[in-house]
Amino acid sequence: MFHTGTGEAAGAEVATLSRQIAALLPDPLRNLDGEQEIDAVVLAQRDLARVPVLAGESKWARSVNAVRIKAGLIRKTAGLAADPGQLTYAICAREQVEHADADTLMVTAADIFAG
Repeated sequence: MFHTGTGEAAGAEVATLSRQIAALLPDPLRNLDGEQEIDAVVLAQRDLARVPVLAGESKWARSVNAVRIKAGLIRKTAGLAADPGQLTYAICAREQVEHADADTLMVTAADIFAG
């Protein structure tokens, strides 16, 4: 259903994230000045606190460049997590996510609507 840069690990990665999820924020997250918006943030329960484990950006374009979008997500999440390098980044597009590295979770409309 979901894809990572290395297709073999996709199922295990999604299963691991699923067990960790404590909350999925229903609306885009905005910073205090309202200038930066993150489409999806997934929180996990760690000790007594909920911490971000995934940040995602969704585009309705047929094809997107994951390098460019992930760079923007890393910039936007700088104040969200103590270590933004520990976050999983998800990039969504209608048909294709191009140039994603092995650590990026790729999702297409076909993945979402697959029965």
